[in-house]
Amino acid sequence: MDLGKAFLNNANLIGADLRGADLGKAYLYQAKLSKADLSRASLRKANITRANLNQAILIETNLKGANLDDAMHLTCDQVKLALIDKSTRLPDYLILTWSSES
Repeated sequence: MDLGKAFLNNANLIGADLRGADLGKAYLYQAKLSKADLSRASLRKANITRANLNQAILIETNLKGANLDDAMHLTCDQVKLALIDKSTRLPDYLILTWSSES
C-alpha cells in the first residue's frame, strides 16, 4: 500500500492493518493510530505529531527522520521495536540515550 506523502491529518485509523505500508513523508498530525498494526511499515520522515499511538504495533516500523513531537501514548517498548535514527524526533516525555551510532 503506497500512502507516501498522503495527508491523513486527524484520520481515524484505529485498529487499521497498515503492515508494510509506505507512509513515508505522510502527514499524520493528530491521527488516531490506537491499536493500528504498523509492523514493517515505512513512516520515514512522516509528520506524526500529536498522533495517538496507544497500543500501536511498531515492530520494525521505519521511523527514521519521523517527527513524533507531542505524540500521545508512545512507550519505550514501542520505540525499542521500531527503527529510528538520530533525526527521529520523539515526544519530550521519552528520554533516549544512544549507546552507539546504530
